[in-house]
Amino acid sequence: KNIRVMQYPEDKDKTDLELAIDEALNMKPQILMIYGALGKRLDQTLSSIQMLSHIADHRVGVFCVGEKEACAVVNGPSEFGLGIPNDDSLDKTISIFSLTDVSLVEASQGLKWPYTNTAITNSMSLGVSNVITANPMKIKVKMGKILLVFSSELLGK
Repeated sequence: KNIRVMQYPEDKDKTDLELAIDEALNMKPQILMIYGALGKRLDQTLSSIQMLSHIADHRVGVFCVGEKEACAVVNGPSEFGLGIPNDDSLDKTISIFSLTDVSLVEASQGLKWPYTNTAITNSMSLGVSNVITANPMKIKVKMGKILLVFSSELLGK
């Protein structure tokens, strides 16, 4: 009931995910949750991350949830918070990557290695394998666009 199915030619210039995102953005959502777009093929995963970046350009919150990992994109200036389950057995590793030449993380809360006016570039490994130590974890992005990668368990999956 009330499910609209759209069909497109097999040979097209956009992926199925991009077409679905275009439709979703037309509905003016505040947040999008995308499932099943991570992990099968590297090229498809990278394309999915590019699509998350596109969604963030529209100032829509976005999570992409895979079997083991999830990711989110934060487009500065903005703040991102992640409330996590109170379970010490969960993997609380979080990595931060810049999707722009330079991103400036103004502040963070609840991380083992905090950020204060920290520049992260798209050609460095700074930001890999941090650890969430407090709930909620918060990151304030002053400029640029960052990708957060963390265990999908943290979303209650």
